[in-house]
Amino acid sequence: MTANHFRFLLIASIMTMVAGMVYDIVFPLPADFLLAMENQDKQIISSSPWKLVLLGVLSIFLIVAIIFSYYGLFRLRAWAPRLAFWASALSFLVYPFHGCFAQSGVTSLFYTLSVLIWGAVLAISLSPAYKARFQASSGPEQHESGGLVS
Repeated sequence: MTANHFRFLLIASIMTMVAGMVYDIVFPLPADFLLAMENQDKQIISSSPWKLVLLGVLSIFLIVAIIFSYYGLFRLRAWAPRLAFWASALSFLVYPFHGCFAQSGVTSLFYTLSVLIWGAVLAISLSPAYKARFQASSGPEQHESGGLVS
């Protein structure tokens, strides 16, 4: 796999996620669903504001970490696969506290596809065959381990 193929997967992961967001903006859910989600959010805020603050801070930290990991993976930096793995793993701790939400089937399809591609990106970047390319990300040469080529 070349570095360009790897980068294509990385960009495809982002673009499918963005496509899901755009779909829900262009074709919004019915007002009943949106109202139900808004009421739930109000209950969460009023019941325990400290949880909301903690959730917000943790979510922002993870979003920043994932953005940095995308950049590092795109640039084939040695630290990026570990950061991407740990930020992704820690994000699972945040999901249960976000409560319920509604989304269209098409948006669900785009998000699921994005997560599957992201999983492939993580697997490739952490596999021994390609990990060497991230360790020595200074040049475009082919590595003996079969790593990524620029």
